[in-house]
Order: sequence, then structure tokens, then C-alpha cells
Amino acid sequence: MIVFWALFATGSTLFVTSVAQDSVPLAAAAIVAFIASSQVLRFAGRDQREPDLGVEARAFATVASASELADGSPSAPSEVAEPELFVAPVVDAAEEIVAAAAAAAPEPQLVAVLGRIDGLGAARASRLAAHFLTLDTLKAADIGALTTVDGIGPKLAATVHAAVAPDPRDVLKQIPGVGPATRESLASTFPTVVQLRTATVDELTTVRGIGPAMATRILAGLVA
Repeated sequence: MIVFWALFATGSTLFVTSVAQDSVPLAAAAIVAFIASSQVLRFAGRDQREPDLGVEARAFATVASASELADGSPSAPSEVAEPELFVAPVVDAAEEIVAAAAAAAPEPQLVAVLGRIDGLGAARASRLAAHFLTLDTLKAADIGALTTVDGIGPKLAATVHAAVAPDPRDVLKQIPGVGPATRESLASTFPTVVQLRTATVDELTTVRGIGPAMATRILAGLVA
């Protein structure tokens, strides 16, 4: 049990510190410590499920003999509390903490993408990862949403957005009838997919070669 409490205390300290410092590595270390502590406790409980009852059996035999001598009726053994009744709730609590820590941890793909952005730095990348948690959520964020993260100004937000946001040209390729020249013109006027999706038919028709029918088809294709 000493090993369990040592691991559990270490995991708790690491988890609290990771939240305070927005540190992904510390959060990962906390998860490992929690998992290790729950496994130690589970094995400890397993070892105790078949306790040595030799002493209890001998004591009962002595009491039973005395009882039989007194009134001729054998006594029933007292129920012995199962150790797992005490171990199981603690294991469940440890596993719930592990699950909560895992749910709060950013996905590895997001951490990897942020780590490749020049000029971002480990601390700011960690804060972004802790804030958005998944790559899809980060991709859907606009520059304004990125600047709500501590240490991310408009210029750096634009860099991050450009690095993770899908190229509108690639999205427009999926829409039938939109050729290379039209895709280029649209991308020049609406440099992000979010801007394209929120544009109106009238705004799209300001782009050369885009009529109302094509604008309607583009907007329908972006929603699909």
C-alpha cells in the first residue's frame, strides 16, 4: 500500500502542476503515475482475496469445541470481511481520476502539429493544446479565438491559423464545376474556408466568373 500511496500522491502533484503550468508532458506523466497506482492496488487486492485463514480456523475450532461441550450445538464461524470490499472503491476512484486526466489531455496529433510551427515555442504550443484539445477544434477556430489563449497575439495567431487551417483551394476542388482559375480567384478573395462558408451569394458573385447559380452551388458544396 505504501507504493500505491506514493504513486497516487505523485500523480496528483503532477496533475495539479500540469494544469497550473499548462504542461502536456507533466499531464502525461500524471496519467502514467495514476495508471501505475491503480495497477499496484489491483494486484494488492488480488493477493488478498484468498487470505490465510489458518489462525482463524484454529480459533474457531477451539471455540466450537467449547460450545459443543457447553450445550451440544456447534457454533457457526463469523463472516470474514472480504478485503476487496475495501480495495474496490479506492481502485474505482483511482481509475476515475485516470479517465478524467486522459479526457483532459490533448490528442497527440494536435501536439505534433503545434510542435512543428516555427516561432510558436513549447510553452505557447502547450497552452494552445490544453485549450483546444483536438486538431479539428483548432482548425475550426478563427484568429480571434486563437488570441484568447495567453501569449498568442494577432500575428502569431495568424501564423498558427495558416499552419493548421485547410487551404480553401483544396476544399473547392471537391465541388464539381469549380475550375483551377475560379478556385484561385475565390481563394484570393476569401483566404480561409471559414470566410468562404460565411460568405453570401452576393459576396461570391463579386468574384470574376462567379454567377448566382455557381455561387449557390459553391455554398451548398461547402456545407455538405
